[in-house]
Order: sequence, then structure tokens, then C-alpha cells
Amino acid sequence: STNGQVEFTKIVGISALLNVILNFLLIPKYSYIGASVATLVSISLISFLSIIKVSKNNYKLPVLEYIALTFKIMISSIMMSIFILWFKSINLFLLIVLSAIIYFIMMFLLRSFDKDDWHLAHGLFGKFSFYKK
Repeated sequence: STNGQVEFTKIVGISALLNVILNFLLIPKYSYIGASVATLVSISLISFLSIIKVSKNNYKLPVLEYIALTFKIMISSIMMSIFILWFKSINLFLLIVLSAIIYFIMMFLLRSFDKDDWHLAHGLFGKFSFYKK
């Protein structure tokens, strides 16, 4: 433990302030797309500054693995976004469900899930099964 709660609180505070400023600037012109961009930028800032903070404490991070995973997530998100834009006229509930399916299929095809992810998913969905082993 690095007792970095104060530093992390500062990082989140800076990101929250940036989010409010970006929302103020982007929402009037771009509506919910502006809000999405503001959130994306703010969360990215939290991730970037947190990685820098952890790296300064001599923790070895698999940075290349993080970059590769981030790239896979971005590709999956872009494909899901294209699907949403093409089919935005269908029922909203159906659009949400189909978009989530597209996202997870892309993540699967890009081999984004590791053993821990599969174990977590199995544990989660196993709780909702209608039968017990």
C-alpha cells in the first residue's frame, strides 16, 4: 500500500472539474455526444494520471498489455457505435441489447478476455441459472 488516497482524490477532483468544464462547453452544441466525449476525456485522464502515479512508486506495470487492451476496447466500442448510428431508428431497448452483444462479440474476436474474466463471467451468470449442479 502506498497510502495514495490523497493523491488519487486530487486526480479524481481534477478530472471531475475538467468534466464539468467540458460538459459546459460541449453539451450546448453537441448534446449527449458532447457529454459522452467529456466523460471519455475525464475518465481517460484519471487512467493516465493513475498509471503515472503508480509508476512513480516503482511498481512494474505491463504498460504494453494495457495499451493493447485499450486498443481492443476502442475497436470494440467503435464497432458498437457504428452499429448504433446505422440502426438508431429501431426500438431503444432492442438497440441497447444488440449493441451490447456486438461489443462483447468484438471483444471475444479480438481475444480481449483472459482466464480471470471468463471465471468472473461464469460466476456471475452461474448465479442466474435456473438449475443447480
